This record gives sequence, structure tokens and C-alpha cells, in this order.
Amino acid sequence: MKRERENGTNGNNGTDGGTERRRDGETERRKVIPSVSLSLRPSVPLPLRLFRTLLLLTLVATTACALKANRPNLPGIFPSPLIAKQTGKPPIIIIPGITGSELVNQTTGEKLWPELFPKDKETLALPITSTTLSENRDDLIASRVIESAQLIKFIPEIGVYGALLRALENHGGYRRGDIDAPLPDGGHDTYYLFAYDWRRDNVEAARKLAGKIAEIKRRTNKPDLRFDIIAHSMGGLIARYFAMYGDLDVLGDERPQPDWRGARSIGRLLLFGTPNAGSMDALRSLIYGYSITCYQAGIMLCRA
Repeated sequence: MKRERENGTNGNNGTDGGTERRRDGETERRKVIPSVSLSLRPSVPLPLRLFRTLLLLTLVATTACALKANRPNLPGIFPSPLIAKQTGKPPIIIIPGITGSELVNQTTGEKLWPELFPKDKETLALPITSTTLSENRDDLIASRVIESAQLIKFIPEIGVYGALLRALENHGGYRRGDIDAPLPDGGHDTYYLFAYDWRRDNVEAARKLAGKIAEIKRRTNKPDLRFDIIAHSMGGLIARYFAMYGDLDVLGDERPQPDWRGARSIGRLLLFGTPNAGSMDALRSLIYGYSITCYQAGIMLCRA
């Protein structure tokens, strides 16, 4: 037989707001915490919250512009007379990370990225209408690798990949090549920029990279040409896939086995900040969504 009796302030044991339970002859006593609603801080009006968010973003952007990274002594590492005499260096391909390529509307020519506060927040959203990833398309294309960007008006431009390119040209003895129109002598002392639509499937980008490399080999008449690849962040995943599978799409295979066909076109592969073991940002994006504004600001202001 079970009986429960709750004591109030006027009960026999009500001085402590306790609850007494009898269960099989045993008495159990537990503490009841009164239900009291305390407001530790008043509700902040929406305009004030928006102002604080904008102020914080401005401070982050200003601080990023004010800070200067320590620069190595490149002239000391690469003496100009010595570099000028070194020719025949293998070509380099630079693959940027996520958001590192400019996106434009190929119909209107409008540049849609980089833009921290786009007029239409849905503009960059890739339409998902098919379970086949390659069939989900819009009018946006990757036009170039971003060297610098002005994310907010009245704030100085921030450097992206421009310093790396200048170092290759001024201290490394390389010249810039056009990956879409390589010259016959572009098989040496040349660097190429591989821009890609970072919203789309990385396998698609890796297969596109394979096509660009094959075309450079054909234009230079060097079928055995090898490239040094410098890949940053997600660009490293694209380069790694290319090294393992080349131009194959193996995602539909139950147990894909790499044959390293792409590696035959690589001399050296340098990965910087590449999430080879995965990234928690992918899980966070599934839970909260992916915000371009919050990503570039480096803070999670848009979390639910």
C-alpha cells in the first residue's frame, strides 16, 4: 500500500517545505525547492541586441585589420640573385579553402561573394532539389581565387591569399599562369590558381582539378608533368581526393579502394589547416545551419 502526503507550511513538517512518502513501511523524505521565478536580468530590446551584434562584428573586423602577422625574412631565405638563376621549377597549383573563391552570377555578372551582409540572404544558398548532388545547380560560378576582400564598408580590405602570391612572384621566381588557358611554356616556373564553387560537392571539384591538370599537360606537351600543390583547409580535401582517385567518382562504391592515379601527377603536396580527420563544424552546420556572416566574423552569433 502506497500513501503520499505533502506538507505545506502549515503541516506537521511544513517548516522546511518537505515532502514525506511512505513506501512499504519505509519513510523517505526529500527536499522540495519552492518554484520561484527570478529575473536576473531584464529583457533586452531587439534594436539594442542588433546594435550590440553589429558593434561586436565591427570590433572583430577592425581588430583583424589592425593585427599584422609576423612576416619571415623572405629576401634572406630566397636571395634574388640565386632565385633568378634557378629555372625549370615544377609548376604550382594553389587550392583555396572554403569561401576562398569569388562567386559571381554568370547571367548578370553580379559578384555575390565575398559579401558579408548580402542584400538577399538566400542568394548563396545552393538549391537542393535532387538526391544526385551534381544535379543541384544555379547560376553562380567560381570566377577567381580571392586575394583580398572588403567585407564591411569603411573598413580596410583584409588579405586572403594575396601575400602568398606576391611571395611566389617576388621571392620564389614564379609567374602567374591561367589555369583555364595555359601557355605552351607553362610547365615550369609557373603557378596556377584553382578556383571552385565551395558550396558544391568536393568530388566534383576534384574531378574538375583533374581535367585542368590534364589540359596543362596537353598544352605544354608534357604528359609526365608533375605539379607541386599548395592546398588550404577544405582545398586539402580536394587535393587528397584527387591524389587517391584522380577523376573517378567513387562515392557510390561500397568500399572504394584508392589506386592513387592522381598522385602520379603530384610532385609535392602541402596541406595547411586541412581537416583530414573530420571537422566539428560539419556537425555544427547540420544542427544550427551554416552562416556566412558568423563564419567570417569568427564567432557564433547566429546559433539558435
